[in-house]
Amino acid sequence: MTTNNDLSDEWEALNRRERREKARAIIEDMETLQDSPDSLKTDVAALVGTESFEEAVDDLDVSWTDRL
Repeated sequence: MTTNNDLSDEWEALNRRERREKARAIIEDMETLQDSPDSLKTDVAALVGTESFEEAVDDLDVSWTDRL
């Protein structure tokens, strides 16, 4: 069984771009779930390096549009 600590260790090995790509993938997965668990929001915030899920989404939105 994978725990949040195990996932955090795996994330530490990822570079910033890989973390952000994983965060975007989690957000996309969350959009398909009717009731996504709060732990996914925590994971996204941890991957992006923000205090909250909402801040992470805002940060990802800004960085994504900057790339276009």
